[in-house]
Amino acid sequence: MSLIGFAIDRLFPPPPTEFEHPEIGRLEQDRHRPNCYAGAVDWPVDAMHGGQVPLILHSDKPTKGRLKKAAQHFLAMRANAPRVASEAADCAGEYLYPKWRDEWFGDDEETPLEAWKAGLEIERIWVDPLGQIGIDYRFGHPFEGHYATVSGVAPDRFDYASLSI
Repeated sequence: MSLIGFAIDRLFPPPPTEFEHPEIGRLEQDRHRPNCYAGAVDWPVDAMHGGQVPLILHSDKPTKGRLKKAAQHFLAMRANAPRVASEAADCAGEYLYPKWRDEWFGDDEETPLEAWKAGLEIERIWVDPLGQIGIDYRFGHPFEGHYATVSGVAPDRFDYASLSI
């Protein structure tokens, strides 16, 4: 390796291929989205996957330090998981329930808001080093062919919900 190559590697190190955290475990770099690190983590509320949920830590320029910051935001969320789940469902209900009721009609047009929110299941959680979070609910439920996604700031300040593919 040349001196210039060595200096470039020191100044701009390549992103790690995996991230290990003592409380979360090992997350692996997604080969299709190299700025994302994913793995199954414990989530005590509404987990579709038997008490675990896929966690995706992401950053524009992933480094161990940035991934560690994102992990800390997730740990703050997990410490208050019931409140996080409730606030996320409230946000989804505020923004998406009227759309579902008025445009998608669901299976039962008479489903009340509280029952609709109770049917939401967290499928995956996204967190970045600045504390921006996203929670995707089970694909295809309640909107066929879409994720219902809530976004906000960790640990539990959700400010927007949308549909994504």
